[in-house]
Amino acid sequence: MVRCILVEIKKALLDKGVILVVLGVFLINTINLWDEMQLHQTYESSSVLYYWVNRHGLGGITMLMFLLCSIPYGLQFCLEKNNGSWKYFLIREHFRGYVFSKIVVTVLTSVIAFMVGYLLVFILLHSRYMLFPDNKVFFEQMVSGLPFESIALQRRYLFFFLNIIPEVMMIAFMSTISLLVGTWTENKYVVIAAPMVVYYAWNYLTGSLRLHDIFLWTLKIIEGFQYFENDILNLIFTIAYYLTGITVIGCIFLKRCKGDIEDV
Repeated sequence: MVRCILVEIKKALLDKGVILVVLGVFLINTINLWDEMQLHQTYESSSVLYYWVNRHGLGGITMLMFLLCSIPYGLQFCLEKNNGSWKYFLIREHFRGYVFSKIVVTVLTSVIAFMVGYLLVFILLHSRYMLFPDNKVFFEQMVSGLPFESIALQRRYLFFFLNIIPEVMMIAFMSTISLLVGTWTENKYVVIAAPMVVYYAWNYLTGSLRLHDIFLWTLKIIEGFQYFENDILNLIFTIAYYLTGITVIGCIFLKRCKGDIEDV
C-alpha cells in the first residue's frame, strides 16, 4: 500500500498539474484583489489581514478556483484510462492499493497545491503591506465575528493558516468528485468542470429543498461549520466532515473501479 502511494506521489510530482494549480490559485486571488489593492493601498486599514479576510468578497472570479480542483491529480485517472496505462498499473500493483493511493494522493496534492498557492498570495501581499493595521480598532473590527477571532487576538500569525483550512478541505473534497466522475467519462473537460457543476447544483438543490444546515457545505467555504463555541472544535468538526465526505466518495470510486476491472 505504501509503495503504491509513493509511486502515485512520484507521478504527481512529475506532472505539471500541481505547478499549474499553484500558479492558478495565485493568479485568481491576485486578479480578484488587484482593483482593491490599487484603490485601498493608502488607507490606514490597508494590511495583509484586510485582504486575507476579504479575499472572497473583493472580486467576482473566486469560484474559478473550483476549475482547478481536478487538475492536481483527479484528472490523472481520467487520462490514464484514456491512454490505457491504468491497465498496466493495475497489473503491476494490487487493485485496492492502486485505488486507495489514487484517493490519498488526489487529496494530498490538492491540499499542498492550494496551500502553496495561498502562500504565494501571502508573500505578495506582505511585500506591499504590513501584516496588521497599526490602528488597534481597525484590527479588532476586521477579526470581529470571524472564526478564530480569539486566536487572531492572541496568536496573530497562526490565524492566516487556520483561516484557509475550511476552504482547502472543501477543495480536497471537490477534487475527489472529479476523480469519481472520471470513472463515468473519458472526457477530460467534463472531469475538470465537474467540481464547479456539483458545487452550483448542490447549492441550488439544498436551497430549493431547504435542507438542514449540516448539508449546506457549499456555504461553508470561508467559516466552515460553526456548531460549537470553541473555534478549534469547529475546525475539527469541519475537517472530520470533509474527511467523511472523501471517504464516501472513495468507497463509490472503489466500487466503480471494481466494475471496470472486469474489462482489464
